[in-house]
Amino acid sequence: MALVMRLPFWGASVWLSDDIWRYLLDGRVQGLGFSPYALSPVAFSKALPIVSELVDKVNHSHLKTLYPPLAQLFFRLTAPLGVIGIKGALLVCDLLTVLLLCRLLKREGEPVFWAALYAWNPMVVWEVSWSGHVDVLAFPFLMLALVFYAKQPLVAGFFCGLSFWVKLVSVLFFPFFVCEIWKNRKSIHPVLVFAVGAGLATFFCFLPYGLSFLGAQESLHIYGTTWEFSGFFFRLLRNLTGMNLTVRAALALFGGLGIMILIFRQLWGQLRFFDAMGWAVFLWLLLTPTLHPWYGLYLAVWLPLMAGSTDPHKRLKGKFLKCPEKKGAIRPVSPYILTVTPLLGYEVLSGVSIHGRWEPSPWTPFCIVLPPVIAWMVLDFKSFFVK
Repeated sequence: MALVMRLPFWGASVWLSDDIWRYLLDGRVQGLGFSPYALSPVAFSKALPIVSELVDKVNHSHLKTLYPPLAQLFFRLTAPLGVIGIKGALLVCDLLTVLLLCRLLKREGEPVFWAALYAWNPMVVWEVSWSGHVDVLAFPFLMLALVFYAKQPLVAGFFCGLSFWVKLVSVLFFPFFVCEIWKNRKSIHPVLVFAVGAGLATFFCFLPYGLSFLGAQESLHIYGTTWEFSGFFFRLLRNLTGMNLTVRAALALFGGLGIMILIFRQLWGQLRFFDAMGWAVFLWLLLTPTLHPWYGLYLAVWLPLMAGSTDPHKRLKGKFLKCPEKKGAIRPVSPYILTVTPLLGYEVLSGVSIHGRWEPSPWTPFCIVLPPVIAWMVLDFKSFFVK
């Protein structure tokens, strides 16, 4: 069923997002022997006329690419296949993620139909099969890290490192892996082995690019200090105070505090490993100044694992995913809603089509966060704080 839902969008023209044209351009310039971090697309079009037809399709073409090395290696390998080929390779990663989720659920004695929370999620179908976002490339690595972390922390660290060098947002998950490894082994040695695995992944990802990755520094700085889209709390506080960087720093500090609380709850056995990571992404999506619809992919991938048994008398039979025997286990209702509501951000395309102007509605960020926040307060608040 997951494949059937995706196939019509795989063959459809890309419309909702133009990121895939950046992937194609980055891959083509690598095929011509250049580092994608060396120049911006506009500069490449002057030096390499063969890629000039792509520049008008690339968003922020005056900025150098900011995609990490493993994503760039993927672009290099798939660019000769064109847009359909890139989307097809990402579709394979998407379906592999579904299979790995089914394996993890089965291993834990949970119904595999929970995988439908990811596999049948409309946002996942659209953003991967239709728009072709590279974020999904990180998910098989994250799932494999879950498979191996209990007995082979070196392998788990390697896969975690690979996920990070697809998209830097995967750094969110590292402290939770470290916490769980330490909690299960009660030793620093496997934690260090996990770190060595992540270091090896970093070494292999950087081999083709070396220090040229530093060319992405300027674009990453601009993204972190000036970009915004559908971020309700950022926009609210920024409009009230008139301070951009201060509000960004305050939200980052608040998010860091929230992640520390999740880690402590995980250490104390009040929150399952994958629940903690799911709620960390939930918090990030609420606080980030830039909330593109496909960012919800990082939450959707944890939904099946968050939907574990609510029976307080059921002891999970799995070998590594342990659930505390407590009442009020959390169902991923509000997280699921937050994977869907960011799609409202595409309302901006109606203004582009009609008036030719990029003018997001000031009400869209509010409409995105209101349903999941209400759902969390009504359905999850009490159970979330049950000890």
